[in-house]
Amino acid sequence: MSGKHANKDAGKVRASVHTAEHGAGYLWAITLLDMKENDVRRVLLSDDSFATPAAARDAGEAALKGMSHDH
Repeated sequence: MSGKHANKDAGKVRASVHTAEHGAGYLWAITLLDMKENDVRRVLLSDDSFATPAAARDAGEAALKGMSHDH
């Protein structure tokens, strides 16, 4: 996964958006980390593939922003 990521803090849970090469394209991955327990709570992967890492990262950040509005 790419070292470049965006972080959103929500109390003791941190969400990070990463990109990963997959086949001929790129995916985003959102990792939810429980900072208090020092544990990975969940990893979400995109269903879609993107042409560039930047496009995947932008889509992942938009997905994370959408999820944060749901809570």
